[in-house]
Amino acid sequence: MSYLVIARKYRPMVFDDVIGQEHITTTLKNAIESKRIAHAYIFSGPRGVGKTTSARIFAKAINCENGGPTITPCNQCQSCLEITGGRSLDVLEIDGASNRGIDEIRSIRDNVRYLPVRGGYKIYIIDEFHMITKDAFNALLKTLEEPPPQVVFIFATTEPHKILPTILSRCQRFDFKRVAIEKIIGRLKHICRIEQIDMDEESLFEIAQMADGGMRDALTLLDQVISFCGNQVRIQRVREALGLIETGLYFELMAIIRNKSVSEGFKFASRVLDAGLDVTEFLHGLMAHIRNVLLAKACGASALTTVYESYHEKFTDVSQQFSETDLIRMMNLVSETIQRVKWSLKQRFVFELMLMKLIRMEDSVQLSEIIRKLENPDTETVKKKVVP
Repeated sequence: MSYLVIARKYRPMVFDDVIGQEHITTTLKNAIESKRIAHAYIFSGPRGVGKTTSARIFAKAINCENGGPTITPCNQCQSCLEITGGRSLDVLEIDGASNRGIDEIRSIRDNVRYLPVRGGYKIYIIDEFHMITKDAFNALLKTLEEPPPQVVFIFATTEPHKILPTILSRCQRFDFKRVAIEKIIGRLKHICRIEQIDMDEESLFEIAQMADGGMRDALTLLDQVISFCGNQVRIQRVREALGLIETGLYFELMAIIRNKSVSEGFKFASRVLDAGLDVTEFLHGLMAHIRNVLLAKACGASALTTVYESYHEKFTDVSQQFSETDLIRMMNLVSETIQRVKWSLKQRFVFELMLMKLIRMEDSVQLSEIIRKLENPDTETVKKKVVP
């Protein structure tokens, strides 16, 4: 039997298994219990947060043969098994990117008149719904306005702003949000216990942070790391597997900037480039690092929710060495360099130029400090003014 990836093996089968979207699963369960099932839904949100999964669970819940519609589908009846396996005649999953024309939508419009084969509802799940053409959107309007009673449409999209307002006004919209790092870590721990994987806390944190709020991305990264590291996963091996840049490297650069050492700056640039690190990835990491230093200075270490706890004290220490104005100027310079690197044939020169600008950047002086010095000049300055 072929290997089933972790993201599919541990795909949620009931509403309670969907992580981080309680505001949506609760609403859907209440709608089922109160028999207030709408004819059209729009599930919008970032990738990998549970839009299509929730649509499948909802389809199983309202078509379950064991007491359906129910908030907890049995996942054992013929209807549930067919929906899970993607072979149900009553639940049609359509890729909006490859079926985006008016002819495909007309075909759907013609087929909605037919009754379901097995369950009580016929459900159309259209993924990447924003890819549908304008003419296809318009062809769907009348069906959405006066749909047959046994039909439910579920549209999943990552870009709801591209959907016509006339379509949006005919659907109930549910906005899925990014999953919090803590909830992703909790899910990863649960899976590691079942799979008997020994993984340290920092590795879990790095994977959850790299997933950027996407549970599917986190599970895919976990699968990749396990393939590389085996059953014992440690942070150093995780960095090797995923190409992560050590946080210590950024702290080292901040020290070089603080000490204003041009020679060390050139040596640092050589080390980064000779190690084969991607310049753009390094710059994005540097931007995030400076942002965390600024956050530590402005709000304190407790605000560093995207930083592993063992680094909080170090970020606080570094934040004392720079002013908020200087950190903002540094972020602007890094941001400009990211754009320049994209179009440069000599990325090394652009990268080294940025480092030299950061190192030679003069400390910002507050206007109040300048006024104070002008109002109270020191003796040496007065003497210089008097001497002809």
